[in-house]
Amino acid sequence: MRTVTAAEFPSEVVGSTVPVIVDFFTPLCGPCKQLSPILEEIAEERGNALKFVKVDASVESVLAASFKIHAVPSIFIFRSGRPVAQLTGFRNKKDLNKWIDEALAA
Repeated sequence: MRTVTAAEFPSEVVGSTVPVIVDFFTPLCGPCKQLSPILEEIAEERGNALKFVKVDASVESVLAASFKIHAVPSIFIFRSGRPVAQLTGFRNKKDLNKWIDEALAA
């Protein structure tokens, strides 16, 4: 999963032709560190159907604030340039896959 900057966010996320999972994290966050390999696995399993990116909320604080992020990890699903689902906190792989499937089915 690639870490994107606020400058890259419009092209990488908003302008994406496929749904994008955005993981807002901070490097010192324990649950973020636990979540990262799970998201990597899901990204690998789902191939090109979804795009996965990370945003360091401690570096891109203005971008994080624009999405009202007060806790990390915060995960968003963007479809057609807009956030369609949000989840805060650690989740296991099964729960994340279920959340993604439900959000994209809506």
